Amino acid sequence: MFSLRKLRGLKVGFNITTMDMKRIMDKVNNFITNKTFGFKSLVNLHYDISFLGANVDNLIQSISEEFTLNKSLLTAPIIIQMLQASSQKTGVGLSFREYMTITRLLVFLEEQYNELKIDQKCNIFKYIAKLELQYHPMKYEFPNFFMRLKNDIKGNLEHVNENLLMSIIQAYSFLPSNFPNDLLNEIKEVFVMTLKENGKSVNSNFLIEFLENFQQIMLSKKKRTFTPDQFKVLIDLIIGRLKSRDESMISTKSINKMMTTFESEETVLAQLLNPIYESCLQSIKQNTFILGSTVLEIFYKHKMDVIPFLEHVTFLIFFLN
Repeated sequence: MFSLRKLRGLKVGFNITTMDMKRIMDKVNNFITNKTFGFKSLVNLHYDISFLGANVDNLIQSISEEFTLNKSLLTAPIIIQMLQASSQKTGVGLSFREYMTITRLLVFLEEQYNELKIDQKCNIFKYIAKLELQYHPMKYEFPNFFMRLKNDIKGNLEHVNENLLMSIIQAYSFLPSNFPNDLLNEIKEVFVMTLKENGKSVNSNFLIEFLENFQQIMLSKKKRTFTPDQFKVLIDLIIGRLKSRDESMISTKSINKMMTTFESEETVLAQLLNPIYESCLQSIKQNTFILGSTVLEIFYKHKMDVIPFLEHVTFLIFFLN
């Protein structure tokens, strides 16, 4: 199961048929019935299986029975791992048993709240958001400590690393529109202020990843996007780095990400289109760059000359993609 989960996480092309999954789950259920696994192994198994979108009711029941008999088994890392596993399945739906178990886990987590570290709080915030409890037929509420969690993260942003920052941003694409935006606004303000005062300290790869993670929020919840003034700071910095030939900004990966991120944002794309085009043209002339088909299609859609690119190695890529 560990290997299958890793392959799925790496997006390696493989297909698990319904029959394959049935065989796997029959084997798992046999282990559960015979009590082959200890508690930690059951939790790890739940984690691996959840990434495959399988039904885990029997497994959840066994885990629940174990921690009911011995509450001390539920440490914060174990609870966080189980929340993460359940959050992977929101696309295929969680069972009533899973929701009931999640409710119990959150009660235990609240009891241990004062012992949580800031990185754990950020991950918990993301996983609870991804569970989208508010859309369940039973209309589950956010746990009592969720607002406290948000406020604690907001007050400790200086201790939040880049990966955790992305987790918080991702969480907001799952939170309902009426959820307070103060934490997200604080992140945007701090980020833009950093760009204004010390833009060189922000790596281009991180800048693009930051914007990419805002994409779903921009599309679905417009009030959570950047203000025009904030966008101007971001766009000016990107254009400046394109013109200065910043290596990370003009890489194939970065160009493709920027174009696909802003493809539906016409106002933003209009500002970036010419600088990106000129940067790509210069890179192609130096034989250091390969465009993806999506970027060429966007250029073509906006009536920009794609002939210089087709004369180079991108010709085959344009058709093969």
